[in-house]
Amino acid sequence: MIDTMPPLDLAPGCFGLALTFVADSIECKTCEFKMACEPVHLRRKSALHKALGIKVKNKNGLSRSAVSRTLDVIAEKRIDVVGKISNGENPFNNAFPKLKLGSHLLLNMSGNVNDDMLKMAFIRKMGIEQDKADDVVSYVVTTLYALGAIYKKNGKYFVRTKENGDKAQNQG
Repeated sequence: MIDTMPPLDLAPGCFGLALTFVADSIECKTCEFKMACEPVHLRRKSALHKALGIKVKNKNGLSRSAVSRTLDVIAEKRIDVVGKISNGENPFNNAFPKLKLGSHLLLNMSGNVNDDMLKMAFIRKMGIEQDKADDVVSYVVTTLYALGAIYKKNGKYFVRTKENGDKAQNQG
């Protein structure tokens, strides 16, 4: 994972497009925005398939990513994640317990939270098994980053607030 993720407004023009993202391509493998791009790409690709009436079977029977499904639900429920987080409120309820816990930590300890701290919180507070905790951390961080609610600098996560919004844009 990249140590510093730049703000989404600096993403390349191909960001999240239905027809351009290829996870194994050299362009996508080396792109700083890959983590946030993939779920957006999957949503747009799915919408395009639906609009064109294309039925696609998933490879190996796998479903869409958890992040992509979560982003769809957040959009359907019209949850203002960035607005609430920037006001210091946790936007998630018990329907999103992992995002709720992750957001709680980030709101209360912004700048002091890293992957290991999130992992320990999920293990201790939610009883997540240690071997699955890394996946949960990745899910929470990727979802919040794709929504534009957090950024990462020097291995630590920060929430985008009204106070640091412009500063965060400059720091990445």
